[in-house]
Amino acid sequence: PKEVDLVLSFRGNLVGVEVKSSSMVNRNDFKGLVALSQKPEFKRGYVVYMGQKIMQWEDNLWAIPLSALWECDAFE
Repeated sequence: PKEVDLVLSFRGNLVGVEVKSSSMVNRNDFKGLVALSQKPEFKRGYVVYMGQKIMQWEDNLWAIPLSALWECDAFE
């Protein structure tokens, strides 16, 4: 079975978070999130990685740099 590092549940919605030590992301990094996205309550999934850019992988799957968690304007 596919696993996700962290699954947050709030008001019936799920958000998945994968944490990677790499500075690049690839398809394999999203496998658990893709599996989780098949659930109707899934809202969004994130791969947190050591790179520099916020990247949209699919409609509701994103790769975000760890540093973005501390930057207020990262998502503007």
